[in-house]
Amino acid sequence: MPSWWVADLWQENPAHLIAHVLVVVMAIVLHELAHGFAAIRVGDDTPIHTGHMTLNPVVHMGGFGLLLFAVAGIAFGAMPVSPWRFRGRYADAFVAFAGPATNLVLGIAFALGLTLWARFGHGRIDEPLYSNVEYVLEVGTGLNFVLMVLNLVPIPPLDGATVLGNFVRPFRVLAENPANRIIFNVLLVLLLVKGSQPVYAIGLGAARRVLEFFGGLMPG
Repeated sequence: MPSWWVADLWQENPAHLIAHVLVVVMAIVLHELAHGFAAIRVGDDTPIHTGHMTLNPVVHMGGFGLLLFAVAGIAFGAMPVSPWRFRGRYADAFVAFAGPATNLVLGIAFALGLTLWARFGHGRIDEPLYSNVEYVLEVGTGLNFVLMVLNLVPIPPLDGATVLGNFVRPFRVLAENPANRIIFNVLLVLLLVKGSQPVYAIGLGAARRVLEFFGGLMPG
């Protein structure tokens, strides 16, 4: 959510800005909690001892993260884990994939809610309630699919890098080499600056396919 978008939303409809903020914070908090639950499942209780198994967004995003989100529209979260405590050959991939998988589930849930809201609420729910709820469901659908796609890109520290590294040893060695950190940082910046449009296009395209699927299941 770029800063100019924040300003535009505030001028056009403050309720829409609030919807974006709530959906973004919820998506990030649940994404990080999914990492925590997965880590605990494979034997690492670090998330518990660090106090990160909570719904408090300040814990997951930090004061600086929330400030950056408010000023620049850039949001991120973190869940501390100790991979050396994991049990299982593919535990790294399991813990890393739990975050994007949660965004997938949230995206599907929002899409189903949007479909049901449009099917049974249109013409029956007064404005502006109908449009505001519809907007929240639209944002929740699109945003979660975009976050899923973004986090699966195999560039550290995104989850996709850990997933790929768990299955492809040479890539893991490459990604964990401190000498390559600046290269991956440059790639990450390029992804966020130049690659955001393809990520959005893929994520929103997936959201549309899910909505079309649910729409086809609804009775006429």
